[in-house]
Amino acid sequence: MPREIPCSEITIETRRTRSSRRGEETTITKENLQAQSVIVKQYRTGYKDLAIVSIIDNGYQGIYHIEEPQLSDDSRKLLETLKEYILMNPRVSELREENIRMLLLEAGEVLGVTDRVERNLAVLEYYIVRDVLGYGKIDVLIRDGLVEEISVTGPGQPIRIAHREVTDYRWLDTNIVFETETELRNYVILLAQRSGTSISPAFPLREFTLPEGHRVKATLGFEVSRRGSGFTIRKFPRPPTILDLVSWGTLSPLMAAYLWLMVENQQFITIVGPQAAGKTTLMQALLQLVPYDSKIVTIEETPELNLYHPGWQPYVTREPLLLSTIAERTRIDIEDLLRVGLRDRGEYFVIAEARGREILYAFQAAAVGSGSLLTFHAGSFDEFFNRLKILGIDRELLALLSCVVLIKRVKLNNGWRRRITSIYEVYMDASGRIRHTEVFKWDRKEDSFKPDEPRLTKRLKQVAEQLGWSEEEILQELKERAKIIERLVMQQRTTLEDLQREFHISKTAL
Repeated sequence: MPREIPCSEITIETRRTRSSRRGEETTITKENLQAQSVIVKQYRTGYKDLAIVSIIDNGYQGIYHIEEPQLSDDSRKLLETLKEYILMNPRVSELREENIRMLLLEAGEVLGVTDRVERNLAVLEYYIVRDVLGYGKIDVLIRDGLVEEISVTGPGQPIRIAHREVTDYRWLDTNIVFETETELRNYVILLAQRSGTSISPAFPLREFTLPEGHRVKATLGFEVSRRGSGFTIRKFPRPPTILDLVSWGTLSPLMAAYLWLMVENQQFITIVGPQAAGKTTLMQALLQLVPYDSKIVTIEETPELNLYHPGWQPYVTREPLLLSTIAERTRIDIEDLLRVGLRDRGEYFVIAEARGREILYAFQAAAVGSGSLLTFHAGSFDEFFNRLKILGIDRELLALLSCVVLIKRVKLNNGWRRRITSIYEVYMDASGRIRHTEVFKWDRKEDSFKPDEPRLTKRLKQVAEQLGWSEEEILQELKERAKIIERLVMQQRTTLEDLQREFHISKTAL
């Protein structure tokens, strides 16, 4: 994880960047940076914390500046020689970070450069790990746990990142650039190979997942992009818990307790929001609340979910690798997996990024008693509901939908933040008409959530009947869970184990 360091004077290499406000190129140097900019955050990260990241606000854009260990010309030549020696090792694919130092000393002895290797051992180890085992020039971005997304739009363009804590700007320019199309093209191919897939002029657009679980969307050459090759990496570090989301202000303790009860009792929940709103993150946090002895079936086109649950059965679609009628028969799409999943006796049925007909299967899963969770791309509740009608979901199936969670990325005084702006309950009234009620709402002016006291809703009443509880008991349960969540967040104890332990203690104390 990144380690904070005192904000001291840093070395800034001269680079050129384009002002989004003035439309002109500006040279960023150490002198004018200190005159017109502010370092808003500085910390160590990268392999063994040997890289220094300085995040700079120069008034019209944010800059994510990386300072890596310096190499002299002589050390750079030595590094290339050592790299060739290591890559010639027949067991290079089995190398681990902890073996590199010993291998470097061995290489120094074989090549007769032991003294030079020992003098520069820490720096040489850093670059061998970075370039051979890591991700090369973007390795620091991959290792930095505060970087959420990495975007490369073409050669000659600064790599841009989205930062978890510095959110005054949606994107920060870095001082890393892929200089040529050839360099960038080769890197995209390397990313695909590392993920066990391929990308080519015949299939120039690919989505895949890196071994660390990060999601990649890559383009190759000029077939589908006028700027040439490029990629976007959405990073998925340790899955945040519902306690983390509360601590970040995404939802209130009471809302978290409400969703906890809904998940635990196999209600049908749909998470709706625009792109990069945090839908998958919220879904993952909710799935961690599924009872330990349940079975979860998840279906995705590109693997994103990462659950630590013994009953998790993950399914992933498959695209044909060749362009032919015969190859098309090898396709396994969401509908194929949904049919298998319905026969897999899962108590929870999960579809990430539902778009079309596959939604019908989630409703069918709810109809046979499974809990269903969906993420759906839409900007509002009305837009989501209208699209369900267009897809032919009739009112009997719509009545199975328990609640709709609307999440968005919003601009506040302290930067961009994610907020659950509304939670709606959906139900069928006595006359057979589908109704919806907003049970929680975010107040933008106060940056708070209403209501702040438990209230009985139609779906909570249904859960109470399912459990054989009175209305007073379900409200008391909601209140107790909200108190546990609030207390743990105040104590900065946000792991799932903390939540399970406190919940067990509260139950045994009764």
